[in-house]
Amino acid sequence: MLFWTSETRGAYKENHLSQAISMPTTSLPNRLNELNKDTTYYILSHSGRRSEIIAEFLNNHGFQAIHVIGGMKALKEAAA
Repeated sequence: MLFWTSETRGAYKENHLSQAISMPTTSLPNRLNELNKDTTYYILSHSGRRSEIIAEFLNNHGFQAIHVIGGMKALKEAAA
């Protein structure tokens, strides 16, 4: 399951992948009940720094989270 973190709805609309869950970073601690601990989440942000922090946070709370190195920026460059 892809999990896209963004600070703005505009960033999500511009860069998201289909099937991705969008959740602003600031709301994540209050929305953990919306996630399934039996699912592996691939965490993406724009450049990858924020997704690294969020993946660590989720892992520390018993979730299976994988930080996608480089984020959407690297993914776009690789696809070009």
